[in-house]
Amino acid sequence: MFLEGSKFVVDEKPYCAWEISLIKNNQSFIKKIEPKYFKYLSNVNFNIFKNDKDELNHQFAALSLRIAYSHALETFFALLFSALQAPDCISGWLKKYAINDLINLINKVSTRKKILSKIELESFTWRGIANTIFQNVKFEDEENTLKYKEKFGILWKLLSNDFIDTKIREEYNSLKHGFRITPGGFGIAVGLQDAPDIPAPPERMKTIGYSKFGSTFPIEEKLWDKDPNFRLKKLSRNWEVENFFHALNLISLSISNVQVFIKLINGIDPTECKFEYPQSLEYFDEPWKRSVGINDSSFDVPVSLASIPRITKEEILNVYYLKNT
Repeated sequence: MFLEGSKFVVDEKPYCAWEISLIKNNQSFIKKIEPKYFKYLSNVNFNIFKNDKDELNHQFAALSLRIAYSHALETFFALLFSALQAPDCISGWLKKYAINDLINLINKVSTRKKILSKIELESFTWRGIANTIFQNVKFEDEENTLKYKEKFGILWKLLSNDFIDTKIREEYNSLKHGFRITPGGFGIAVGLQDAPDIPAPPERMKTIGYSKFGSTFPIEEKLWDKDPNFRLKKLSRNWEVENFFHALNLISLSISNVQVFIKLINGIDPTECKFEYPQSLEYFDEPWKRSVGINDSSFDVPVSLASIPRITKEEILNVYYLKNT
């Protein structure tokens, strides 16, 4: 037995991983990836969401779908870029990446900038990556083949927008790290007033956005650069829960297809490799068909910076020094 090495980058950071029987273990790792997990989560929780009459369970199912969505996004993009940058050492790449690496790589592809890749890409775009992943796929006719490749490229572009959205990422962090959220959505209605200080009557109010499902969570607002002072504000987000159900199904398919691509280039038996796709091209539109009107809003009162005393680092530490002397 002897050590085998793999040289690779995570974005542009160089690494070399060493392992006994690396090639064999890489193949084993790839085979054990289970894309159906996210499809399972979507089916179980959406079934509860549709059929359970208990209000709390209803909210919990919506929360579970929301958490699963961001979890699936990270899993997919991490696997996709590991396939391009370290197909011979998938587990090594996954061990070394950080969220900012994925954000950097996504931004490069979205702006057509070159990324370092061991796989020759048709172009440094989502369409180019999709065409590379599906290069060995043939449908009933050439037109369908091209359409499905294009749809997967568009899907990955739309999913990447959600992954790098700071509000979506803040919400996910608040959800997964101890449920630092208040569950439930919000609504906004507007109406013509008779006078500035008199509320508009209910019959004039028109709802411009509402969802029963969503979350409210704290976000940070920087006050001064390189300074310990910051302001806590609240951000509220609305969800259209069924969109998560369909998105999770498509992400599950995407993970499965990237897995198949990695299997093929690692010499795994082609009979074990089967690309998957929706029965209709229209299904790719399902995660974005329903709208809540307004996705997010902050209802905090604006505060003048001049009204906030600028506390120094020394003043903060003195609180502890005084307590411990």
